[in-house]
Amino acid sequence: MRRGVLPFGAEVAAIVLAIVGVVAGVGFGFAWSNLNGQNSERQAVANAARSFVLDVTNFRPTTVDADFAQVQNWAAGGSLFAKQAAQFYNSNIRQSLISVQAVSQGQIRNLYVETLGGSKAEVYAVVDQAYQNSKLSSPATDTLRLTLDMTSTSQGWRISAVTVENPSSSGTNPSTPSSTTPGG
Repeated sequence: MRRGVLPFGAEVAAIVLAIVGVVAGVGFGFAWSNLNGQNSERQAVANAARSFVLDVTNFRPTTVDADFAQVQNWAAGGSLFAKQAAQFYNSNIRQSLISVQAVSQGQIRNLYVETLGGSKAEVYAVVDQAYQNSKLSSPATDTLRLTLDMTSTSQGWRISAVTVENPSSSGTNPSTPSSTTPGG
């Protein structure tokens, strides 16, 4: 046997081991790339959901038209939310909120991307909302639990449906019923 040369069986084993190592490295690279892409997409969904939730729970009488126009911009075209937003955020509700000087301030307590697959995502958010209007003797608060169905569009992630899960008054104004409409 020559020195520095492996026997035939050892050469084959070394080659097989090298191929397995390369395949494992390539597989790891693809898996890491896929995971990195999913994390990036998950972050994009969370960012869009966070912006929407803040837009829908923060408004003032002087900015209500622009605020609600922005909320409607979040709607995925043709979606249930697009239809609901067009009905709810009409000029009557805007005028009512302006006339009672309604102010709402929302702060996100928690926000989770629950599912993400393809062009669909579901996000759950817990939002503390404080609101005041001229019909209330003191500010009121609610804790909103929202489920957002989201769709990826050419404009980015948009809202296709919103479900408010059991809004509950936190007790700062117990005589005021819990509401997701701070206008009274």
